[in-house]
Amino acid sequence: MKTSILIILVLFLGQVFAQPTFYMRPKAENKIHQNLSEHPQIHSFFNNNYNTSYVAIPFGKVHAPAFFTTKSFTLGLNVGAKFNNGDLLELGWNEDQSGGKIVHRSLGYNPNYPNSYYPQNASTFSINLISHRFELLYYKKRKTDRDMTGMCLPNSYFVFGLGIKYQGHAISPSNPHSGQTYSTGGGSYDNITMNWEHQVFGWSKYSAFCTFGMSSDLHFSKTYLFSWSLLYTVGFNVMQSTTDKLLVYESGALIKTYNYETYSRGSGFQLQISRRLQFYPWKKNEKKQDAAFNFGSL
Repeated sequence: MKTSILIILVLFLGQVFAQPTFYMRPKAENKIHQNLSEHPQIHSFFNNNYNTSYVAIPFGKVHAPAFFTTKSFTLGLNVGAKFNNGDLLELGWNEDQSGGKIVHRSLGYNPNYPNSYYPQNASTFSINLISHRFELLYYKKRKTDRDMTGMCLPNSYFVFGLGIKYQGHAISPSNPHSGQTYSTGGGSYDNITMNWEHQVFGWSKYSAFCTFGMSSDLHFSKTYLFSWSLLYTVGFNVMQSTTDKLLVYESGALIKTYNYETYSRGSGFQLQISRRLQFYPWKKNEKKQDAAFNFGSL
């Protein structure tokens, strides 16, 4: 962490007197969550325990996908500076999510083959807890394409940064077992009926993270349209856990309970669309200055 902060400060100080332009960057993103089906080590840098297969049960198959996404989008806003060499430095906020998902494929059968059972009915449960991501990002320019005809990507960047996530739903010492509870169906066949009980907990109120990835600007001829980014965020602390109970009933009587857990550090891939909106110096003023310069040099 200290090394990452030092690298960003060195790059910033090397550009601070380079007459930067300033801009805002509104952004929208969808996240591909990273799911952990075992308790991750709290103090390790990278996520671990990626086992997403559980012990086999006679009533179907249960697993936690390593990666999954939802249809939800989050919004954010960065303020940044662009230096003469094309590098960018940004400070921003984004609504973020941690997430967990579990999938159960229960048994079914074909009436034409009454003694043959196979996984048929799928029940899925996923939930995301909302957090706030505060980040410092450095965009290192790696490409400039002078041929800006038609639709093109003239500018590309390596992106790396760090920050803090804040989650307001975290468990407190005064209420250590608080959690939201949900019940869902788990499928049925013959005289077997299954139901799920899910309980979701917020863990850490604060979590540091690192981000790295790629970003590019999309142009049409010489007109800047928007930017797209693919970033990966590595969280340090557990942000969310979900306990999942599969209750199995036979002819209405409970015969078996299976217990599962999933965890999230808020890590995952961010698919982001954004646009830089320059606010200083004003572009109108720049055009007037350029026109005066060109007239005076004729």
